[in-house]
Parts: sequence; C-alpha cells; structure tokens
Amino acid sequence: MYQTNYYCIVSHLTIHQREIDICIETARPRPPQDFIVEEIGSRFIRLKWSLSLKNLSTDPVTHFVLQYKNSSAISWDEFNNVSVQAPANQAVLRSLNPVTNYEIRIFASNEIGHSLPSQPISVTTLAEGFMTALS
Repeated sequence: MYQTNYYCIVSHLTIHQREIDICIETARPRPPQDFIVEEIGSRFIRLKWSLSLKNLSTDPVTHFVLQYKNSSAISWDEFNNVSVQAPANQAVLRSLNPVTNYEIRIFASNEIGHSLPSQPISVTTLAEGFMTALS
C-alpha cells in the first residue's frame, strides 16, 4: 500500500459577486515503475524506468533521483546521488569499480517532494574490459 501526504492549494476567487474557494489537491509522486538494468560494464551501469500512470494526474514529476551504494554498506546512510531531469527515463551510473556489487534505487520528485524509493536492485559490475547488454 502506498501512503502519501496530500496538500490543498486554495485559491480565493470572486465570480459574479460571489466568493469561491477552490482547493486543488496535490501530492508527492509515486515511485517509478519497471526499474531495470539495460547494460552493465566494468565501470558503468545503464538503467531505465517508467513513470507510474497514477503520477500523470497529479503535479508533474520534475526530476528523478537515483541513489546507489556498494552492497557491502549495511544501510543507506552512505550513498551517491544522480539527478535526472524529467521526462528522461534512463541514466548511466559512471566511475564505478569493476567486479563490485551495487544496490540502486530511484525516487520521483515534484514540487511537493520525493516519492518513496523503489525496491532496490542489486547489480555487479563486470571485470575490466567487458560489457553486456541485458535488454
């Protein structure tokens, strides 16, 4: 189940000498869907995702934040960030170490805030000089 905070932006209008308050409901976006690895190299990982259809009716997503960490790190206290402007739906993590396992997750963001994170995916980079496409 997805939980979110909803906000009401109130506009006060006067139409035909009547005062009207309009509440426009808005919320944080939902996490991206179909978060997959497209290609793996020794020092990079190419990722792709899609926007949740439920995000299309709320405030538009302005950007995505990818977080990645070495899998040996127990928590998400120490991680790297990569920001991608919407509507892009892919990114490449670069300057990674060969034969290293990484955990990667993604958030969608709008003017209200960040979504919950996606489920992390675990990816191991290849040995130096190797590359493979997965999709």
